[in-house]
Amino acid sequence: MTLIPQQINCSVCGKPKAAVNHWFLFAMPHVLSNEEYFSFEAKPWIEADVEWMNHACGAECLMKAMSRWMEQVKPEPVSEVLGAGKQ
Repeated sequence: MTLIPQQINCSVCGKPKAAVNHWFLFAMPHVLSNEEYFSFEAKPWIEADVEWMNHACGAECLMKAMSRWMEQVKPEPVSEVLGAGKQ
């Protein structure tokens, strides 16, 4: 039985993967509660990790994905977390 390779598209813009693209993989974990956050993970394209991660066709789409993730995760300002300005 011959396996047909799965076409991979950018998770952000939908562009199909080509041999010359500089692709990245990224994961955007969900926020479980207001106090529990997970980090945005991004790394260069590695075939072994393709199945479980999102795909970005370049730096521009990777930055768009990170921006979208940051809009979902709105932590308290650092000054509030550290107690700055409190007496």
